[in-house]
Amino acid sequence: MAKLQWTARYNDGTSLNQIDSDGTTHAYLDIDRTKLETFILHEGEGTIIKNAVIFDGDGEKLVWTRRTRMTLGEEPQVFHIVGKKDEFILAISEDYGTTVARHNFVDDGLFYEVVQ
Repeated sequence: MAKLQWTARYNDGTSLNQIDSDGTTHAYLDIDRTKLETFILHEGEGTIIKNAVIFDGDGEKLVWTRRTRMTLGEEPQVFHIVGKKDEFILAISEDYGTTVARHNFVDDGLFYEVVQ
């Protein structure tokens, strides 16, 4: 599976890509949560959407991070942890395309210290 990237779409019609077509990289902290409408995880330049979280004026609740789970004898598994603080959190496997959902925050190692 291709490495996942994010795109933040704003309520004014603009957007911010994690990686622009010219190679410019933007940090997660560059996202303007006051205008955030949709946070999208996708392969490459948006060709295949893997997940989208819609915000109705509550973009400040965005949670996203990338975690690698290491299990002895297996290949490392990359997860994108995304959701809304105090509501739901998803762990989307970059390697296998699977999604694990949690209501709010559960400390099981994968989600550890994501929401503070």
